Amino acid sequence: MKRMLLVLALLAPTPCLADPPAPAAPDFVQQRKDLLQKADFDPMAMEETERAAIAKSYKDWKEGHPDQAIDDIFQAQKKYPASLPLIRSQAELSEAWADRAQKPESKDLFRKTGQRLREIEADLLRSITASADGKTEKTAWVVLDVAEEYEVLHHLQLKPQSQGLVNDPASGKAYDRFELLDEAGAKSVAFFDITKFWDAETRLFSGKEGKDKASSGSLAPAADAGGK
Repeated sequence: MKRMLLVLALLAPTPCLADPPAPAAPDFVQQRKDLLQKADFDPMAMEETERAAIAKSYKDWKEGHPDQAIDDIFQAQKKYPASLPLIRSQAELSEAWADRAQKPESKDLFRKTGQRLREIEADLLRSITASADGKTEKTAWVVLDVAEEYEVLHHLQLKPQSQGLVNDPASGKAYDRFELLDEAGAKSVAFFDITKFWDAETRLFSGKEGKDKASSGSLAPAADAGGK
C-alpha cells in the first residue's frame, strides 16, 4: 500500500492556488537512446530482472501478500524505470487493488494510479512506434530487450505467425523479423532492431567480451537463420 501511495504521489499534480504550466512530456525516445548508448547497459540483465520481478510479484499476490507484490515491481523499477513489462505489471496490480479495495477512497486511489500507469505505458509504446515504421531493416523498431517486441505487437493488435533472426554482417546489426496477421486477417511484416541484446547474448555464450566483434566489425553468425 505504501509503495502504491508513493507512486501516485509522484505521478499526481501538486495542488496549489494557481495551476502551474503543464510540465513538458517526458522525451521517451531520447531516454531510450541514452540508455542504449550507455556502455554498462546490459539488456539481458534487464530482461532477467523483469522476468524475476514479475514472477515473484504474481506469486506473492496469489499467496495473499499484495503489499509485497507491489514492492517486488517497485524495487525492479528503481533500476529500470522505462521498462515496459514492469510498468504494465504495476498497472495490472493497481487495477487489481482497485477491484478488491473496500473503501471508496482506496478504490479511487488505485484506479487513478492504474490509469496514470496505462498512460505512461502508452507513451512508451508510442515512443517506439513513432520513431520508425518497422517495415524494413532500415526502419526497424529499436527495442531494449526481446520482451518489448511482444509488448509492441500486442499494442498494435498484431498476432505473430513466425519469427526469424536476420544478421547483417555489413552493418553489424541484428534484427528480429516477424510475419504477422492483424485482426482482419491481413498479413504484414515487422522488423525489430535487437542489436544491443543480440550482441550481449553473443558475448555471453561465446565467453568473449566483444573482442571478436571489435576486430571484425560484425556479429557472430547465427547457427540457425530461422530463429535465435
